[in-house]
Amino acid sequence: MGPLMGGIPMRVLAGKSVWPTRAGWLALAAGCLLLSGCPSMVTDYEPRLLASVEGDRAGGPGPGQVFIGTRPAGAASPFAPVGFADDWLRIEFRLGNLGIWLSAENTSASRLVLRWDRATISSDTAPAPVMLRTQSMAVDGKSVARSGGKAMVALPALDLLPGSRHKVDIVTGFGRVFPGRTPFGIPSDPRATKVRADLRPEGTLILALPVECKGRTVVYRFAFTAVQARQRRAYY
Repeated sequence: MGPLMGGIPMRVLAGKSVWPTRAGWLALAAGCLLLSGCPSMVTDYEPRLLASVEGDRAGGPGPGQVFIGTRPAGAASPFAPVGFADDWLRIEFRLGNLGIWLSAENTSASRLVLRWDRATISSDTAPAPVMLRTQSMAVDGKSVARSGGKAMVALPALDLLPGSRHKVDIVTGFGRVFPGRTPFGIPSDPRATKVRADLRPEGTLILALPVECKGRTVVYRFAFTAVQARQRRAYY
């Protein structure tokens, strides 16, 4: 039995891919769009990442490194994930107009707490941080937060035991930090029928995630830009 999150036991995934399959991505899309119709247009982003760790570094994580991950076979997104790794945490991200998909692995010898309940997002055009909220959040495929509609709700914190790794799916909107409610300036219309080829993403999305370990708290700050964007029609 793994650690508890929101009263739900979480299983530990070790030595296997934690990225959503095509079926998983489409299931999330269906949930986000409330099964409003099919097909729907989904936008994926090829991200680039700058990362830093802020706060009390005495006894905190050592220097880390940004990396580009491997796109799993069968993944719905055409792009590889980006990530950051240090001696506390290894985390990989995918970005889409429907939200954030990630895997997080505890690389330390102590329990970590990812404080998603205190995480914020901002952008280069809206630099004032706002609390990250979600329509639905799943850990290893199990729902841990759901709004029941279009409203956003708070996210729970996530416990990571040493050596454990979990897949986290966060369906969210970026309208509070991107003008026109479109991430990276790309129109996001699920009812569109034509795949656009002239997409030019702009701007920076900043995610600030506090992480606790043995009474110390540091903030991992992830700044994402999008090199390119691609649209695809998702059927369900």
